[in-house]
Amino acid sequence: MPRPALTLATLLILGATLPAADPTGAPSPATESVPGSTTAVVTGRPALWDLAALERARTAARQGDDQVAPALGNLVRAAERWLGKPLESVIDKVGKVQIREGEDPHDFRSVSIYFWPDPTDPAAPWIKRDADRNTEAVVKYDSDRLSRATERIRDGALAWWFTGRTELAEDAAQQLRHWFLAPATRMNPNLKYAQFIPNVRGEKGNAHGLIDTWKLVEMLSALSLLEQGPFLTAEDRAGMRKWVADYREWFLTSDLGRAEAAASNNHSIYYDMQVVAFSHYLDDQAHVRQVLGDIGPKRIAAQVEPDGSMPRELARPIAFTYTCWNLAPLVRMAAMERHAGAPSGIWAWSSPDGRSLAKSISWLLTFTNGATWTWGRASDPVNPTTIARLVWILVRSGTAPELASALDTLSLPKDDRLRLLYPQ
Repeated sequence: MPRPALTLATLLILGATLPAADPTGAPSPATESVPGSTTAVVTGRPALWDLAALERARTAARQGDDQVAPALGNLVRAAERWLGKPLESVIDKVGKVQIREGEDPHDFRSVSIYFWPDPTDPAAPWIKRDADRNTEAVVKYDSDRLSRATERIRDGALAWWFTGRTELAEDAAQQLRHWFLAPATRMNPNLKYAQFIPNVRGEKGNAHGLIDTWKLVEMLSALSLLEQGPFLTAEDRAGMRKWVADYREWFLTSDLGRAEAAASNNHSIYYDMQVVAFSHYLDDQAHVRQVLGDIGPKRIAAQVEPDGSMPRELARPIAFTYTCWNLAPLVRMAAMERHAGAPSGIWAWSSPDGRSLAKSISWLLTFTNGATWTWGRASDPVNPTTIARLVWILVRSGTAPELASALDTLSLPKDDRLRLLYPQ
C-alpha cells in the first residue's frame, strides 16, 4: 500500500520539530564565530541549492503538492533506512585488512576499483580492467563505508529539514560525529592511501583516489541545513569546520592533490567541485569564485570538442555513463554560480572554436531525438532519465531556461529528489 502524503498536520501529530523559519518567508541563515578565525561563518546556505527555492519546495511538500510529495516520501524512506543501523567508521576495516606497521587505521584506505589480481602471480601488480568493478576487494576498505556515512548524514539532514522529524536529524548528527569528530572513530583529513593498487609502490594512494570523497559535496550542503537546528553543539560545528579546513589544505597542497587537479578527464572536474564545496562551507567565497571562474578556460576548453563531445569519456567501455558522469559536476557548478555570488560564466562560456557546456548538452540531447549512440558497450545504452536529471538542474535552477522545452519529452520520475532540491 502506498504511504500517505506527509502533510503538515500529520507531522505535527507525530511531534515533529519544524526548522525555524522567518515569518516573511525570507531565508534567515545564522552566523557563528569559529575559534581561531575572525570571520563570521554563514550557516544554513548550502553550496548546491538555492535556499529560497528549498523553502518553497518545503512549503509545497507540507501542503501535499503532488509535484513534490512523492519525492519527499522517497527522501524520507531513504533516511529511515539508516535508523537503528550501526554507525560507520573508518576504523571498521581493522581486523578485515592488513594495516601496515607505522600506518594509522584512522587514515582512509581504498583500493582502485577497476584493478584485479594477476591470475598467474598473486604477488604481481594488479591489472586494470576498465569499468569492471572489483566489488569483492572494494568492500573490505573504506570507500563504501564513506559513501554510506555521507549518504546517511545527507539523507537524515534533508529529511529533517523538509519534515521536521527530529529522529532523522539526530541520526545524521550521530553519524557525523562518529566519522569526522570522535577521537576513537574519526577519519584523518587526508586521502594518502586512497585507491592504492595492490603490489604497486608500497600500496600508497593515487591521485585518482581523491574522487572518493565527492559525496562530501552533497553532505556539506545538507549539513548547512542541519545547522539550522539544535542537533550540533558549537564544539561540533567548530570541529567540523576545522576538519574541512584541514582536509581542504591537504587537498590543495599535497602531491596527490596537485596531480588530481592536473588530470585531463572527469577527475579534475570532480576535484574542482569538491574544492568549491569545501570553500563554500568555510565561507571562503573568493576561492569559490576563483575556481568557478576557471572552469570554462581550464576544464571545458580542454575536455570538450567543438561539437560538444568529450573524447576522453567516449573512449571508456561505459562511454555514456562516463559522459554524463563528467557533465554532472559541470552542470552542478553552473547552477551553483546563481547563488554563490559568482558571475554566471560556466553556462555562458564558449571558446573561440565553440567548445562549451551548452554545446555538450545540446549534443547529448540529439541522442534522445533519433541520433545513434555508437560508443562503448552495448550494455551501457543512452538513458533518457540520466539526461533528464542534467537538464532539470539547468532549467529549474534558472541557469538555462531555454532548455525548458526539452523537459516536455524527457521524463524525470515523480519521486526523484531533484524535484525537491531544484523545484519548479
